[in-house]
Amino acid sequence: MSYLLFLAAAAAAQEQRRRSRNAARRRQEERRKKERENNSSKGYSSYGETIPYLDCLMYELEGDEKLAQFFKALKENAERAREERQKDYRESAQDIATMVDNYQEGRSQIEKKLTDSGIEVKGIDSKGYSLDNFSIVSKESTCDRYTYISTRATFNGLELTTDKLNNPDFKEKYEEQKKKCDELRVQKELKEKELSRQQSLLKYLPFGKPDRRLQIAKIKDELKSIEEELALEEKYRKEMEIFESFTPEQRKNIQIYLIATDYMSRAIDSINKMAREFRGKLPSIDEKDIIEKAFNDTIAELGLEEADIEDIFRRMDRVAIRRNRGEYDGKGTYYEYRSYGLEGRKKDLVHGFVKHVYEEDPDFVERNMEEVLEDEKSRDE
Repeated sequence: MSYLLFLAAAAAAQEQRRRSRNAARRRQEERRKKERENNSSKGYSSYGETIPYLDCLMYELEGDEKLAQFFKALKENAERAREERQKDYRESAQDIATMVDNYQEGRSQIEKKLTDSGIEVKGIDSKGYSLDNFSIVSKESTCDRYTYISTRATFNGLELTTDKLNNPDFKEKYEEQKKKCDELRVQKELKEKELSRQQSLLKYLPFGKPDRRLQIAKIKDELKSIEEELALEEKYRKEMEIFESFTPEQRKNIQIYLIATDYMSRAIDSINKMAREFRGKLPSIDEKDIIEKAFNDTIAELGLEEADIEDIFRRMDRVAIRRNRGEYDGKGTYYEYRSYGLEGRKKDLVHGFVKHVYEEDPDFVERNMEEVLEDEKSRDE
């Protein structure tokens, strides 16, 4: 069956429903008026009617295989339609991801040159992206499909940026710290002598022990601070020596490596920003054009003919009939649909289908119960 014939079948089925309903309304006009008057005078109401039709339909989807199959396919096609509306984001992200791959390949070649020249390159941070974030059709967790790129690195243990490479201050930092520590070394010697004296006094003198303990603790803290400054001096000395050991050729390759890394980091940020915008601007799954496209695609995918579509509508009518009879009475037959994992976009999808395709008339079954039951009986026969 061609695609155009599928659409014609869908239109025919919907038109048949409209004609049947209009005819039923004309035939039942007088009886409808009397039934409403009778029900009103008796104060009649069914508990089941207080349960929304949509909730009853969501519950029935779990037990009706044909409806479940239809709405499963409808949801996937609706997700594809939503995704298609946002394809520009994915295409742009794919272009950037290709650029990242190209830079990664070039950076790997530079890293090999640095390694061969005696420099150990070690990544110390990374960023990730996944093009799966631009797809919403039947996707589970995508955390294992991320591509991670190191965005910071050390060279023989020294972390560099393009700014540090072009404007090095390693020697200045070391000399300034050394000058500071030359004075601290004198203080350290004096404080160590004072600490030894206070510890001896604490041991041999019986009075003033609490104050002496406080004094000893203070001196120890001061010595600890001095040691930290001396350790910083040593750190700066090693960094200066490592940087000064790089040859002009090595510095040139490090710069190329850093530029490539910076471009990749920004590109990954752009991809992730696009992914957030992609999801934030997705059309709602219950939009009319999304539902209609998904319906047409589902007809083609499942090979539905006019009779199949009518059968789907009849099954949905049956839910309305059961609701009208009070079978969803809250005594065990009806359960909160959330316990079946049917909330969220799936409920929105069903709502959209009911609104834009099925065209639910909440009073139709009640007004035309006899006609609907007769139709059910004749079709079943």
